[in-house]
Amino acid sequence: MVNLRNWIIRWLVFWKRDLNFKFNTEELDKVCYCEAREENNAEIEIIEPLHPMIIWKNPQIGEKMVILLIHYLAKLENKESIMSIAPIQEIKWLDIGEIKEGKHDIVPSIKFLIGKGYTV
Repeated sequence: MVNLRNWIIRWLVFWKRDLNFKFNTEELDKVCYCEAREENNAEIEIIEPLHPMIIWKNPQIGEKMVILLIHYLAKLENKESIMSIAPIQEIKWLDIGEIKEGKHDIVPSIKFLIGKGYTV
């Protein structure tokens, strides 16, 4: 059985070496903070990285490509200030138990993380 995490790390090291791509977890952390702020006005504290996910086709346009999704477990510091910022249209707080029961239509990356046992 192939350890996907090790494969991803090897793939990224190969990519960095051959294409001079800078892979730096500090940079990924910065992107996470910025995306949270820009999309939801969220101030977060990253607790730890979670399992990455690779998808092989862009779900929005259907084009074949490799997309690496990086996930983090983070503490939300300003729940009362959360708001949708364009292009985000709406923010909903969902119960994880209801998600597991299939009561909500959620993106595959969240289903993936819940399947890995992340529930906090």
